[in-house]
Amino acid sequence: MHFNVLSITIPLCLLLNQILFSVATTKSSVLYHPIDNIAINCGSSGNSTAVDGRQWTGDIGSRYAPLLHSNKGKLISSKATSPPLSPDPVPYMSARLSCWPFTYAFRVSPGQKFIRLHFYPATYRGGFKRSKAFFTVKAGPYTLLSNFSASLTADASGLDSLVKEYCVNVEENQPLITTFSPSLGGSSDEAYAFVNGIEIVSMPAGLYHTQEGDAGAHVVGQNFRLPIDKSIALEMVHRLNVGGTAISSIEDTGLFRDWSQDSNFLMETSYVQPVTTTLHIKYTSIPSYTAPQKVYQTSRSMATDRQGNSIFNFTWKLPIDFGFRYLLRLHFCDFEYEIEERDRTKFSVFFDEHVAEAKADIIKWSGGNRVAVYRDYVVRIEGDRMEGKHDLLIAYFPHNHEWIEDIDTVLKGLEVFKLSNPDKNLAGVNPVPLSFASTSSNTKPQKFVYASGGNALATVLVILLTFTNIIVYWVEKFGEKNISPLPPEGLWRRFSLAEVLLVTNNFSHEFFIGSGGFGNVYKAHIDDGTTTVAMKRLNSKSKQGAYEFWTEIEMLSNLRHMHLVSLIGYCDERQEMILVYEYMEHGSLADHLYKHYTFGNGTICHLSWDQRMKICIGAARGLDYLHTSTQCGIIHHDIKTTNILLDKDWVAKISDFGLCKEGTTSHSHTHVSTDVKGTFGYLDPEYFLTRRLTKKSDVYAFGIVLLEVLCGRPTLDLSLEEEQRSLASWAQQCIEEEKYDQLIDPKLRDQISPQCLKVFTELANKCLHKHPSGRPTMTDVVASLECMLASQEQPRNACTDEEDVNVHGDPNQLIYYNDMNKQQIEIFPQGIAASSSTPVQLNGNTHPHGIVASSSTSEQLNDDTQRQKRSRKNSFQRVCVFLAGVMGIRSMGIDDVEIQTTATNDSTSQATNTAPSSDESNSTSTWQISSGSDIDMPYLDGQILPTRNLRIFSFSELRNATKNFRIDNLLGEGRFGTVHKGWLDAKVTSKNGSGIVVAIKRVDYRYEGPLLGGVLEILLSDVSFLGRLSHSNLVKILGYCWEDPKLFLVYEFMQKGSLDQLLFGRGSAVQPLPWDIRLKILIGAARGLAFLHSLDGPVICREFSASNIFLDGSFNSKISDFSYLELDSPKSWRPCGYVPPRLTGFYGPCIALEYVATGHVHVKDDVYSFGVVLLEMLTGLRAYDTNRPLLQHNLVDWVKPYLDNGRTLATVIDTRLKGRYPMKAALRIAHLALNCLEDKPQTRPSMEQVVETLESISASQGKRFDRPPPRRDLEVFRYFLMSNSLPFLYAL
Repeated sequence: MHFNVLSITIPLCLLLNQILFSVATTKSSVLYHPIDNIAINCGSSGNSTAVDGRQWTGDIGSRYAPLLHSNKGKLISSKATSPPLSPDPVPYMSARLSCWPFTYAFRVSPGQKFIRLHFYPATYRGGFKRSKAFFTVKAGPYTLLSNFSASLTADASGLDSLVKEYCVNVEENQPLITTFSPSLGGSSDEAYAFVNGIEIVSMPAGLYHTQEGDAGAHVVGQNFRLPIDKSIALEMVHRLNVGGTAISSIEDTGLFRDWSQDSNFLMETSYVQPVTTTLHIKYTSIPSYTAPQKVYQTSRSMATDRQGNSIFNFTWKLPIDFGFRYLLRLHFCDFEYEIEERDRTKFSVFFDEHVAEAKADIIKWSGGNRVAVYRDYVVRIEGDRMEGKHDLLIAYFPHNHEWIEDIDTVLKGLEVFKLSNPDKNLAGVNPVPLSFASTSSNTKPQKFVYASGGNALATVLVILLTFTNIIVYWVEKFGEKNISPLPPEGLWRRFSLAEVLLVTNNFSHEFFIGSGGFGNVYKAHIDDGTTTVAMKRLNSKSKQGAYEFWTEIEMLSNLRHMHLVSLIGYCDERQEMILVYEYMEHGSLADHLYKHYTFGNGTICHLSWDQRMKICIGAARGLDYLHTSTQCGIIHHDIKTTNILLDKDWVAKISDFGLCKEGTTSHSHTHVSTDVKGTFGYLDPEYFLTRRLTKKSDVYAFGIVLLEVLCGRPTLDLSLEEEQRSLASWAQQCIEEEKYDQLIDPKLRDQISPQCLKVFTELANKCLHKHPSGRPTMTDVVASLECMLASQEQPRNACTDEEDVNVHGDPNQLIYYNDMNKQQIEIFPQGIAASSSTPVQLNGNTHPHGIVASSSTSEQLNDDTQRQKRSRKNSFQRVCVFLAGVMGIRSMGIDDVEIQTTATNDSTSQATNTAPSSDESNSTSTWQISSGSDIDMPYLDGQILPTRNLRIFSFSELRNATKNFRIDNLLGEGRFGTVHKGWLDAKVTSKNGSGIVVAIKRVDYRYEGPLLGGVLEILLSDVSFLGRLSHSNLVKILGYCWEDPKLFLVYEFMQKGSLDQLLFGRGSAVQPLPWDIRLKILIGAARGLAFLHSLDGPVICREFSASNIFLDGSFNSKISDFSYLELDSPKSWRPCGYVPPRLTGFYGPCIALEYVATGHVHVKDDVYSFGVVLLEMLTGLRAYDTNRPLLQHNLVDWVKPYLDNGRTLATVIDTRLKGRYPMKAALRIAHLALNCLEDKPQTRPSMEQVVETLESISASQGKRFDRPPPRRDLEVFRYFLMSNSLPFLYAL
């Protein structure tokens, strides 16, 4: 007989290996012996032995037999029609199945238990199809699975069978009841539940749950720990042996856990390799049953040739469900290095973009080599669990960058557990089958169709590529220079996130040095401590973001100047955005002016006047360089003392370029249109009014800086009296009254010569000129400051007591006057200063140490001069800027304006700038208005209802009401969405429809724009508070619909639309509003405002304008779209509502400018806005219109001088009234407007007083009468006034 040696050798080797493993684990670890160790082979009888030798008990005829919940159904034991492919058929050969719920009850000891459910998705005998199994599993109060499909799950994971493992706690004297319930209303009426095997295994107390006295697991991204108490159930999602092979349940530490290999989850496996050792592991820090020896004896190593990359890591991608918390256990062990080489074992760990460990030291944790240790973390995966899967990234960053040998990880194992939600739910959703998208009901051969389809596909691809190239070409040629997603290669150093975390100790508070709009700033030492830097980290909640991040990088990549902060590098990794700058030892200018900056020894540092002057000159040079270094120039957009930093030599440098904007090369446009951003107190009022950003906006902000330097106080100081809170307004008043000494910082007494003080204050005042054209350029500012410094240091030099520098508004020249006779003695180009006799060139190079264009400075200045002259010629551009409401509508459709006409035509209503009338456009008309009785209503006739009287609509109702939001029902479009006309409670059968007419506002609440608050905040305002307000002059909110992500607000319908459409509309289709109707509208709007202001904790509109006033069919006015802002002092005008200092919101011609200066709001802001509306009513003109001549853009500034007397008032009253108004009444309204527009809020009337005045005017004017047309000379006077012919006016 032939003898085969291999037939004996192989089994002997396997047996010897098992013996050696058992000996090894016995010597170095102790197996856990569970109290309860139950293994049920469902649907079978007797005992079965698995391949690993474990005994399984059949449930037929045993004490573990299940119970059926209904007498109608059957509990079936069956076998699969096809045997499992698993090498171990136990427990998958049989199953328990039923179309009715059934339960297993286990009498076990109290404590924490493993529950493992085994499923083999197959077609079972008795007609149980594989795809029909949908069921829910509960264990006690916990929902383990919901509408679970084993077949979908197995197909998605590519497995033949499934094991679902859970950890639950069993109370004393309570059975562990596990229920399987077929899904009702699932994918089929024949749904059934099944299970092949059940394991119940006791687990050590505190294995995964938190033991008493322990603070719990560290919550990643938060500064607290979460205890995993026994009320929380766990589901094992992943259990990986890093770098090793799979470990079977019999090889575990007595807990029968399966460990999978990590290769299927490891990313970039090409440069890593597995590492295995036979060294024995010590369990001195953790119990030996925590994990088997094999877990700690394997790891991953990085190949040497890969380490040339400065950013390297080991990353695992693990799919998990949305909407749950997860416990992540990481197993560590160092078995190679000696303690003196411990730097090689330091590492960082990240979960998604969050830092779990910054500078972890395994030796510090374990206390030595070959000692097993683990760390627990909790992460929250936000989102709806119905969204499916999220890929969790676990990244391990070793810190031993300088070693040339292969780098091994000390991470040995990964365990991921899902934690039950407060509703005790662990169930996720079924995965989408891979073949679902490609499934087609058409099974016919597609050969011919496929061929033609291929040609069509190729044609489409060619067309798409062609259009793509065209689009890219034109974007590059004519598009704005948007910020590149990547900086120039090699220009800046790119830091790894691990390096940043290392040098900041995971952004430790001990390295924190400040914060700003972008985020926190940390001091750090790089390059082995030889270089000190400042690292600015983007705050995820900041209003700034990626755009500002890349803007700053690109701006600084093109600019170099000794007065600009230098960028060293950046980090853009794992959703962290960090900018690395040179470190500025002396902090910001603000620190030394009013923040009580101290040296290391605690001594307060006060800047002398000479130091302050030099700092101002340095900052001015840096800003001048920005404005003139390129053809277009750079607008900084956020100049302030906190953005002027000081290095160790007290050299001033401008920082924070995130809001920078590139200027324009257009000769007809000298501005950039942009959303209003910046900082309160430094905002150019003209920019706030028009959104037109220019270099002169920077000049205005620099003027504020000059005042802060002189006064030693911030631009806003709420601790002072009202008239002094705004530095700009108070300083300008002092300068006007020549009270210069009141402005000087007390620490600067006797340091400033009187003449230079006067020149300095006048320079600052010029920078704050109301009109940008009246402000100097930064080149002028630099020259003036240098002249003043020279005068201060050498009294008989350039600027002496006999001479003064008057910086004119013309940006192209500096004009010097003799102080004695105010005679002009010389005109110099930009950048040139003068002495008493001869012009002196102070700076041969306007930008010392800066990189400028190759053309000479004079050529560039001449070019600038020509451009600005051309700009003045073409300054009348058609730009109409008008402030809409917080959720304002730009164009509200107006149906059926009640105008009686004598003829009709088929003209169509315009949807944007005109208010549709009936049908007539050319004939005379008669306005239908209601009787005057409603004008006599008490203005405080409103009330606050105890509860919201709102209806909750369904989306289907609103969709039917608007005919699926058809375009012909569109009323307008606002900042947050669209408004449609709808008919409720009846089907729409015609254009006019039937039922209740409403306006339905469709809101995009995920809007991310320049707002003071989110859209949801506005929604809560409307629904929670405004829904309780009831007043005849407030637009009523009827209800809402919120079916995420759809959000709708339903309002009463206003037939006449908004006031701005009727008042400013032009053309034959829009009839001018008669005087009586204008007065009626004003009284109604004033009553609405007075009611809001009368509430306890008054409500302000904050953006009140003609676009917020809506009119019903009888021209009754109602306020809408106001922002609910409740103030603290109900009866005081004092500012009580504070807006964050970084402006991101409201702007426009109707907003009081003290809001721009202080960022505070109060009820008198609404009074100012109402004054603007009064002027619009009188003149029929918009509050701001760039189509008018330059000096008439701002209606308030232009018309104010004409409101005092009737003769001048008549020249500005709306000519469309044709004199049909009572002059006394018009004059009283003009005087009321002047009172409302007072500069000081406390001098303005209350809205209650405004209502009383308007009602008095209405009562006193009596019967309406027609005035004769104005005299011809007044018409001529008005014509020349509108044409800006100032010489003619002076002649008059």
